Amino acid sequence: MNGRSRFAITNLLMVIGMFVYQTSFGQAFSGLYPFTSVTTTSGLTDPTAVPTATGVTFGAFSAVGYTGNSGAAARFSFSGSPLSGDAPTSSGTAACVCSGAPNTGRYYQVSFTVASGFTATLDSIAFTIQRSATGIREYSVRSSADAYAANLTATNATGNPVITLPGSNVFRISDATSAAQNGSRITLSGASFTNIAAGTTITFRFYGWNAEAAGGSFSIDNVKIAGTATSAAPSPSLSTTPATLTGFNYTEGSGPATGQSFSLSGSNLTGAPGNITVTGSTNYEVSTDNVSYFASRTVAYSSATLSATNVFIRLKAGLTAGTYNSETVSISGGGATSSVTASGSVTASAPVLTPTPATLTGFSYLTGAGPSTSQSFSLSGINLTGAPGIITISGSTNFEVSTDNTSFGASKTVAYSTGTLSATTLYVRLKAGVAAGTYSGETISIAGGGTTSSITASGSVAAPFTAGNLVVLRAG
Repeated sequence: MNGRSRFAITNLLMVIGMFVYQTSFGQAFSGLYPFTSVTTTSGLTDPTAVPTATGVTFGAFSAVGYTGNSGAAARFSFSGSPLSGDAPTSSGTAACVCSGAPNTGRYYQVSFTVASGFTATLDSIAFTIQRSATGIREYSVRSSADAYAANLTATNATGNPVITLPGSNVFRISDATSAAQNGSRITLSGASFTNIAAGTTITFRFYGWNAEAAGGSFSIDNVKIAGTATSAAPSPSLSTTPATLTGFNYTEGSGPATGQSFSLSGSNLTGAPGNITVTGSTNYEVSTDNVSYFASRTVAYSSATLSATNVFIRLKAGLTAGTYNSETVSISGGGATSSVTASGSVTASAPVLTPTPATLTGFSYLTGAGPSTSQSFSLSGINLTGAPGIITISGSTNFEVSTDNTSFGASKTVAYSTGTLSATTLYVRLKAGVAAGTYSGETISIAGGGTTSSITASGSVAAPFTAGNLVVLRAG
């Protein structure tokens, strides 16, 4: 193999390596805050454009608990940090009576958010520190990951002799300099900074303290937040169209309701081949063919995508009158869940009273010989309301009624204990003492249980034979 071939193969392997790195480990980012737009009149928030990177969003730096403006341009520099134990007498000495402590209400702050569709891992924060001649001697960085309880891991990345680490992840800067110093680095590791979920925001706070005089400054510059953003695998999803079905109705005793369909589809499903389970609710059942309905049905998928598939829902038979609204039909499988809501009602059947026959005729007697012979009809009822209750049968002007064919009166009652009245025999007759004549189509009224009915009765009373009304027929 000649040199040119080896060079080509080496380059190819490098390209492949870069591709594997980017696809397997995500895209590295480094968000730099140079504070270039900070001025001595720009206030407490850095007006410099925030850094940008794929998969993450950076916020602007702000000075919390401080007042006024930065004491220097092109960096964040404020005075008023907590004093050291021997301030102001330590000014100009190498030793520090560093007995002060951070003021947890005074710090520089910046936030970092993982963008939708990504996860992120943070590696480090590096920054430049600077103090005035009477400025802060110690500083640290904390995060919202533990509610700012502990200092993050401090390291001197460049071995800068001006920066030391006295312990507890605190940085200390020498009194001998007021020039900008590089090397301060925060190492980020552990679960709080690894595979951070989309939408998660982490805030960092920079504390400075043990200043040698009230006017001593605490400055940071060139803050660089480094890490890796990885495009998250698309989440499994199940979609239903429509997601709400209404109008499942029937009259009590005539169910079930007519089935209605929705379209079920899925994407990025896991576990293929597998099944999606569609589960009905208390009062709704489901089907995949609109013929056979069950408490639950399954829909098979053979790949990560489920093409649009019709599923059917109906309101179960045998329900009592009432509304059955917003019940959830649950759908799950392939690492995703979804649902459809179903609403409907069962209408109470109309109460009915049925007399058989509905017409009685032929009631008759001779004047003075009444009442007529009685006739009977059968009365039954369904879907009666107000049980227990009574049905009232009312005679007419010339007809009277009875429940036992012995005691007749203008009206009688029949009791019912449920919504159904079994066939009950009732009696009607033409009253006694009625004048001679015909009495046709008189209404016997029936009412109760939320409904009414009636029968008609017809009859006549004939005058007796007398000499005055005798007709003699003679032959030829």
